[in-house]
Amino acid sequence: MQYQNVIIGRYSNRVPTGDFELSKDGASATLKSLPNEAPEVSLHGGPSGFDQEEWESVPLRDADPTLFSTAERATLAGLGENTAALFKLTSKDGDQGFPGTLEVQVLFAVVEATGNTPGPDAKELALGSLAIVYRAKVIPGASGKKIVTPVNLTQVCSFHSVACHV
Repeated sequence: MQYQNVIIGRYSNRVPTGDFELSKDGASATLKSLPNEAPEVSLHGGPSGFDQEEWESVPLRDADPTLFSTAERATLAGLGENTAALFKLTSKDGDQGFPGTLEVQVLFAVVEATGNTPGPDAKELALGSLAIVYRAKVIPGASGKKIVTPVNLTQVCSFHSVACHV
């Protein structure tokens, strides 16, 4: 399970290779999907995924206000560095053939378990869950023109329970 919940690229599925015109709400661009799985298939956004990039660590208090709500940022600011981490990656226009500059922020946070008292016959003690929240936005071009680009990072939020055998 090497790639479980990894942000693999701008698109977490298969796209036929080639040039495609994209348009939405008056914005348009060209996707030039690059082959990697086979000559006719671009898997997960291209040959070099986000899992191979160096992500920047961001202080929780600096969560992007256009990606996280005021209430979410207040919650993030209250989390300790031992229980949460926020990372940022900027994918430039043309990266892997995708149009537009895309900024991605990912939050990893440990959520405390409730009802954590094991009974006399308990075999496990719940330690909590790991919450993973993915957020992304397209940055307008230098001209301020709206850009359209496909984005499908993965699930919006994911929880994984952590247990300790006692």
